Amino acid sequence: MRHLVLVGLSGAGKSTIGKLLHKNLGLPLVDTDSMIERIQDRSVSEIFDTDGEAYFRDVETLFLKQLKLDTPTIIATGGGMVLRKENRDMLRKLGVVVWLNTSPEDIIRVIKADASRPLLEGQDKFAKLKALLSQRSGCYDEVAHHEIVTLGMSEIDVAEKVSRIF
Repeated sequence: MRHLVLVGLSGAGKSTIGKLLHKNLGLPLVDTDSMIERIQDRSVSEIFDTDGEAYFRDVETLFLKQLKLDTPTIIATGGGMVLRKENRDMLRKLGVVVWLNTSPEDIIRVIKADASRPLLEGQDKFAKLKALLSQRSGCYDEVAHHEIVTLGMSEIDVAEKVSRIF
């Protein structure tokens, strides 16, 4: 059974595109960060603040291992889920992995003052995004079957392009 997996930096539009695809394709949507927040009964930021990033990454991996899907599903991942090789392997086995690759400048425009992104807290979000992209781009490239450079594209155009790939 093939699923559609969306990967990319925090703020790249995975959740938004996932919701559009859910509406357009009628497939169930699993937003991993939202599901983890429900399971943990606290926000991703609270998990990072209380237990740290390593704990959160452990929770992500456990979530993926326990994920049971009965029908083709859209999976919007957290931005750092690809950091572990084990997670990349599981994601590729789930189905078609699409990297929503966007620029730090576009992400800054999208997230503005969003405080729900723990790795982007602080003053220089742009520098942090550039560093995250540099750190993670190899992981995104390794896990993705397809890459969509979303620069200048509307959310609707991105969703249509992902639909065509899937």
